[in-house]
Amino acid sequence: MSIIEVIGEETPRWAATRSVTPDKTNSRSTYTLEPTPTGCTLTMGIVMELPAGFKFTEDPEHWWESRARTYLKRVKEVLSARQG
Repeated sequence: MSIIEVIGEETPRWAATRSVTPDKTNSRSTYTLEPTPTGCTLTMGIVMELPAGFKFTEDPEHWWESRARTYLKRVKEVLSARQG
């Protein structure tokens, strides 16, 4: 379980967060919304500071993809509930 802190925002277009967790990683994430003719595009990014010698137990891209998909699935659920 983790907690995030919003460290910057420009509502509703952009936000930056940092994780507040008991582990030794420090991460910052950014979320940017850009309008498109049919809706919007969400761009997500992450910067992680890891301890010296840290090794991922899985491929970092796979790790990010699995977390991003979970997040996006939840965003879809929330937006769908608001439309109903």
